[in-house]
Amino acid sequence: MAALLYVAACAAPRSLVLSADYTPEATETRTPHECQYVVRSVGDMRSDKESLGRIGLSDVSSEDIVEWVRNAFMHRGFQAGNETIPGRPNYAFDVSVKLAYVRSSSSSKATNIVLGVQRDEDEEITYYRGSDASINWSSSVAEVQRSFNIALTKAIKLVENDLAKICRD
Repeated sequence: MAALLYVAACAAPRSLVLSADYTPEATETRTPHECQYVVRSVGDMRSDKESLGRIGLSDVSSEDIVEWVRNAFMHRGFQAGNETIPGRPNYAFDVSVKLAYVRSSSSSKATNIVLGVQRDEDEEITYYRGSDASINWSSSVAEVQRSFNIALTKAIKLVENDLAKICRD
C-alpha cells in the first residue's frame, strides 16, 4: 500500500513557472546594429495566454511572457518604446507572440516560439520562428527556461537579419 501511495505522489502534476528574466547563452555574441531598431510594443496573441505547454507531467507557464520578450530584445540592443538616438536611421516596429510552447517525449523536448513583426499598420505581419530541440535531462525550471531563451534568441536573430538588410538598402 505504501508503494502505491509513493507512486501516486510521484505522478502528481506540478507547475513550472518561467521567469520574465531573459538570460542569454554564455557563448552568445551580439553584433552592434548599424541602424537603430525600436520595439514600439510587445503583445501576446496566443489563444491560451496561460499555458506554455507541458513537459513530462508538468504544466509550463510564465510570470510575464510580454516582459520576457521585451527584455530579450533590449538585451540584444534594441530600443524600447519611443527611445531614439539622434543621427541614426530609425526602424520602429511592433512585436507579437503568436506561439510559444514546449513539448516533450520520453527523453527529449522541443521548444518553439513564433514572433510576428509589423513595421507599419498597413504592412503584412512577418513571422519568425525560433526553436530548440534537446535532451530533457530533468524537466527543471532552469532547463525549460534555458530552452525558451535559446528559441527566443534564434527568432530575434532572424528579425535582426531582416532589419539589417532593410538598413543597408
